Amino acid sequence: MFLFGITGYSGSGKTTLNEKVVECLRSLGYSVSCVKDAHHQVDLDTPGKDTYRYRVSGAEKVILRTPDRWALMEETPEGRKPLGDILRAMKPVDFVLLEGFKDDGDFPRIEVSRGPHKEAPLWTKRGDIVAVASDTPEGIPPGMPWLNLNEPRQVADFIVSLRDSWMKEKDNVKE
Repeated sequence: MFLFGITGYSGSGKTTLNEKVVECLRSLGYSVSCVKDAHHQVDLDTPGKDTYRYRVSGAEKVILRTPDRWALMEETPEGRKPLGDILRAMKPVDFVLLEGFKDDGDFPRIEVSRGPHKEAPLWTKRGDIVAVASDTPEGIPPGMPWLNLNEPRQVADFIVSLRDSWMKEKDNVKE
């Protein structure tokens, strides 16, 4: 599995880009999974429904199975589950696209940026930003790849080429 992050500030278009990149990668024949990191409380369950009732009654894990999919909800009173634990629980795929994760994990990231922000660009704070996806290359430093935010196929191709380079490096280390 090749981990790749799409990160940026709220409202920059991360989810829209990720969604389109997933479609592009799937159209190229790759298997893809996504992990979204939310910085706020989210409840995916509906109050009053069976799974909700099981969870609030104290069940540590609740699984919902339907004819088309299944979902696992696990309480984590100890805090955020480490990314490594989440990835070990996933079915192996060609690509895992991670959205968010501004502050943890060791994997390459594309920063999504639309217009000026109150805070400094993430590429000025993190060494693992390998490209910037935005509407314009304006303000991106020389040497930092610019990807057109409106061309998801370009972003998908960049991710595939980065994975291919990573695999080649990994093979060279083994020799």
